[in-house]
Amino acid sequence: FEATGTDRSGVVVKHFKKIVIDEIYKRKAGSLNEVTQQGFNEAMTWLEGIAKGTIDAGDLPPKVTGDDAIGDGFIKWGGNTRYPSNF
Repeated sequence: FEATGTDRSGVVVKHFKKIVIDEIYKRKAGSLNEVTQQGFNEAMTWLEGIAKGTIDAGDLPPKVTGDDAIGDGFIKWGGNTRYPSNF
């Protein structure tokens, strides 16, 4: 399921933006203001509630399991090898 534009869930986009803004503040400013921290905490609480099933997912698509699932659930972490060159 790939949604784009107005087909995306507005609630998911709202919480995703809060997480992205938090990450930008952490990387650029090194500190967070109270509103940004509160928005991040709200988004994480919402995501945890969705994952546990204590918050209704609303119009979000159900989790795909079984033969219809994409991939084997394996996530590869890491990146490219870093080299000590200066040019």
